[in-house]
Amino acid sequence: MKSVQAIVDHSKLNDVRASLARAGVDGMTITDVRGYEREAGRENKLQLVPKLKIQIVVEDGRVPALVEELVRATRTGRLGDGKIFVLPVDDAVRIRTSERGRDAL
Repeated sequence: MKSVQAIVDHSKLNDVRASLARAGVDGMTITDVRGYEREAGRENKLQLVPKLKIQIVVEDGRVPALVEELVRATRTGRLGDGKIFVLPVDDAVRIRTSERGRDAL
């Protein structure tokens, strides 16, 4: 399993929801975060920009299509489009049923 974490602009949430539906993803966790990114060669004051962190856990084989959908939904070509991180997940447990691994998703 993998955790796909996307840091994106708030304005892209509806596009992300639609892309996740196309990718067959049933759920996600959303957190309000603040990001800082300095454009190369420019000295800026520290300015924290509000963003959303979207986390989705999926089976390994679903990651490429999911990442492609997220990029398609969020890319504007401008500074601040965001980042996507893919991390390993050792296990998952559905608390209500005690299902583990793939069954917990």
